[in-house]
Amino acid sequence: MRQVIYDIGELDEASLQGLRTSLLTALRRFSVPGFRPILIQVCLALADLAVQMMSWTNVVHGLIADYGQDVAMVPALLEFLRVLPEEAGNPKIVVASDEMERRLGDMMGSSAQEVLGLLAMYIVAPGALAWPFFELPTRSAAPAG
Repeated sequence: MRQVIYDIGELDEASLQGLRTSLLTALRRFSVPGFRPILIQVCLALADLAVQMMSWTNVVHGLIADYGQDVAMVPALLEFLRVLPEEAGNPKIVVASDEMERRLGDMMGSSAQEVLGLLAMYIVAPGALAWPFFELPTRSAAPAG
């Protein structure tokens, strides 16, 4: 992830697109039970790339369109949507403030309704509560006494 933040300026457009393709491949590969720590790192790197890769338009819309209906990709998509706003505010990412403001508006502001619709769809999906990433913590009974 650190490399995406610091070294992205050294990559040409073809290399950026290759990096994006590699990260999206990793996103699919690690969106399975048992790989959550790796999935988080992939999502962080992908979010950092999304913030800095100005040629990547419709980031959130594209990921929802590509993965939103795929049950296997729900953990990855939700994780990406969770970390994207955090990474957008990462002070280590060096982007001009006016450019960052425009980028954030493009990525998040215009996608808010779509994200809410996706979340609503997941909540009412048949069997959604059986999905392993929606497991609710159980409370143990308090000791008597």
